Formats: sequence, C-alpha cells, structure tokens
Amino acid sequence: MSTPTQNPQANAEPNPSLRPEEVISIQLDSLQNNDIPTPDAGIAVCFRFASPSNKLATGPLSRFTQMIHNPLYSCMINFEKAKFEPLATAGYKWKITIIKSGIQHVFAWHLSKQLAGPYKDCWMTDAVMKLQ
Repeated sequence: MSTPTQNPQANAEPNPSLRPEEVISIQLDSLQNNDIPTPDAGIAVCFRFASPSNKLATGPLSRFTQMIHNPLYSCMINFEKAKFEPLATAGYKWKITIIKSGIQHVFAWHLSKQLAGPYKDCWMTDAVMKLQ
C-alpha cells in the first residue's frame, strides 16, 4: 500500500449540496490522512465542519487540535479502517467504528442541518462521543 501524497479533502468546506454521509466521509478521510498535506490538516477539515455551537464549545482550532490529540479521540488520527452507519433515520446520528492498531473504537457522531447564517442548509457536526 503506497503512502498518499495528497488529501483530496484538504480544502473541503461545508456546502448545502453535501449529504450527511458525505460530511462524515470527508471528515473520516481527512483524519485518516491527518498530516497530508500539512501536520494536522485533517483535524482542521473537521473543525471547518464543526457546527457553530460546537466551535463555541471546542474552539479555537488550536484547542480543538489538542482535544483530538487527547487519548479519548487520538485513535481517530491516521486510523487503518472505518465504517459508519446511521443510528437515526433523519441522518443526524451516526455510529462510527474505527480500527487502529487492531483495536476497535466506536463513536456516536451527531450532525445537524444549519437553519441560518453562513452555513444555512449545511450538515455540520454538533458532537462526537466515544461509545466503546
């Protein structure tokens, strides 16, 4: 398996045309290739997809980056495999299973469609909670 030299998601931003599963996929791809093209570029993509209320609680980016590097979430960085499935029919709750170093980690990923402001009609991440 060759090492990727580009992260096609590095410039991804919230967009009303993106479906919830695409938003999840962009963030997972970015975290899997976290340091491409620059250190923690994947985490920066995830922060761009954090909802305004999430950014208020976890921002700025430097604080968000520290949070992702903490042991609770660090398994999301440069993982080997991931799969996701909906936990709710409306597309706002997802079960994410990540495999890193042979260990399975399960998260609940909560999204919401923004109702106003610059991200109106964009699906964005409200919260990520470790389930196991």
